[in-house]
Amino acid sequence: MMKATIVKPALNGKNYAPKLLIATINCVAMTERGLREIVTVRCYMAQGGSVVYCSLWIHTGTLHCAGHGQAGGGGYHKASAAFDVAICSAGIQLDESINAAGDSAMDDAVRAIASALGYDDIYLVRN
Repeated sequence: MMKATIVKPALNGKNYAPKLLIATINCVAMTERGLREIVTVRCYMAQGGSVVYCSLWIHTGTLHCAGHGQAGGGGYHKASAAFDVAICSAGIQLDESINAAGDSAMDDAVRAIASALGYDDIYLVRN
């Protein structure tokens, strides 16, 4: 099971709109106040499709941090590579790399981040 550590929370998020939104992962947790979105991942693609951009937003009652990343080139899973960079940019460290590891690795990373934030009763929504 992947593990995340909040090392040094940073506010490095970027909103890449109006680039083309290609994927989102929303992590919703059950809290004492009901369901709350705690982690948001958004992946965008530039016109022409050579670069994928990723934004990570984390918002709990006590912690707010964000990061961004990008990956270009070809022949690998660019969304997970960009997400790996965004995680580091937000001040979070994973115990294993998700660089170019695919969609399931991205989901595992979001679960690990939620667990590091103290949430176990979570739901992932992919769009």
